[in-house]
Amino acid sequence: MKVGIFKVPQNSPDDLTALDDLIQSGKIDPAKIVAILGKAEGNGRVNDFTRGFAVQSLQNYLAA
Repeated sequence: MKVGIFKVPQNSPDDLTALDDLIQSGKIDPAKIVAILGKAEGNGRVNDFTRGFAVQSLQNYLAA
């Protein structure tokens, strides 16, 4: 099985520009994405909503 790994920069938790560019160029087939790992910019404490915001942004984008 061929596996591709891409390091994709984000300027904010909802910035999917680089991912969208890879998908639009055909380098990534969104139907074949099996995992996404990320590091949100927040501090990870109770009032940190950046991870949930990033996940929601990815889910909404990939659902389309």
